[in-house]
Amino acid sequence: MIVTDAFIASSGLLEPILQALATGGFTPLVFTGCVPDPTTDSVEEGLTVWRAVSAGCPGRAPDVIVGIGGGSSIDSAKAIAMLAVAGGQMSDYKVCIPPASTRCPNQHCAHRRAPHM
Repeated sequence: MIVTDAFIASSGLLEPILQALATGGFTPLVFTGCVPDPTTDSVEEGLTVWRAVSAGCPGRAPDVIVGIGGGSSIDSAKAIAMLAVAGGQMSDYKVCIPPASTRCPNQHCAHRRAPHM
């Protein structure tokens, strides 16, 4: 499954990749709904596409999810892949990073880890 945004899809940048895959005998599923600073909604849309193919063809779920484009496409691809394999929703995987003021400025310091909250 290729995960990208509408610009990459409409600009012609995706065509050489799709042609190379076709030459190799592959017909990839393409999700073009990535948005800048991915939202849980856009990730869920991509996951819905993945699930629809998986449900329609048991045992034929995409083996690989590849982000093509900038960081948002790559982040979206990672999130879709994680949810496709691990299940749940994005809110189940919330990561809390403490403010910089609570971290040790010395990156080699053993106390650099975030305090338990």
